[in-house]
Amino acid sequence: MHRELKQTCGVGRCQAKSGRAGRKHIGLSFIALVRKHLRRRLHLYSVYQQDWEGIKHAIQGALTLAFS
Repeated sequence: MHRELKQTCGVGRCQAKSGRAGRKHIGLSFIALVRKHLRRRLHLYSVYQQDWEGIKHAIQGALTLAFS
């Protein structure tokens, strides 16, 4: 769970200057991790499939804007 929190929710890239901001970032990242976990259980995705779904939608949106 620690690795997933760091890699997929941005905890490892936090650049907060104050302790309060860092704690808030970690707390919100943990909430995002729980929501991602619940969504994976609902749709029966793996971590990698879930990340690909987000990337795929972003690419489709960018291509739609580029060619419209």
